[in-house]
Amino acid sequence: NYHHFDVSSTLSCLSRYKRILIVGDSVQRGLFWNMIGLLKGIEMGDEVPSNVRYRMVDNLAGVEKSFTNVQDQEFIVTKDNNLMFSVRFVYAAHVTDFSGRCEAVSAWFFQCPEPLDSVLIRVLSEARERKNIHYDALYVNVGMWDWRTGVSVRMFERNTLGALKGKAKEYFSEIPKRIWRDTTAAYPSKFAWPKECKHSKIRDDSRPCNIH
Repeated sequence: NYHHFDVSSTLSCLSRYKRILIVGDSVQRGLFWNMIGLLKGIEMGDEVPSNVRYRMVDNLAGVEKSFTNVQDQEFIVTKDNNLMFSVRFVYAAHVTDFSGRCEAVSAWFFQCPEPLDSVLIRVLSEARERKNIHYDALYVNVGMWDWRTGVSVRMFERNTLGALKGKAKEYFSEIPKRIWRDTTAAYPSKFAWPKECKHSKIRDDSRPCNIH
């Protein structure tokens, strides 16, 4: 019930970070839209100041999209026409690129979306160099595509370290608050370990761990 939602503390909390960037898969996209629905709902409450305004911006408006899963939208909240905070969501698939990634994806999906580290480099470099925008908080959560493509836990760990220490670090290391997660409700509680993959009876699947 939006009327029982603590509006003032929510506005105060998000305002501390000013600009928030969320990068993730379709699970995080769902959470993003749930949050936006909640924030839009509080607009109906009496405790919301009349000088507070909400708007949604599609950062890809007018841009030809080659992927169905591409999404880059931003929820902006202003007070007296001054920015209180914004929450931006950008879609990303695997944690990083790897040999045979798109071929593995093609077995169950018709596109090969951009991986996380590539998204971070593109979004943050554009924000810094073209728009002079600086983010105060970054929340990242990917893994569903890695799991679905059959990436083993060791390979996922190696890829994650590569993404953290690679070129993207030059950009996200500037963000004061960084939250990096690699678990979602979209897949089982753990990746399969190598010995579990070896016991798979599926032999005509070239994915690193084909039991997924």
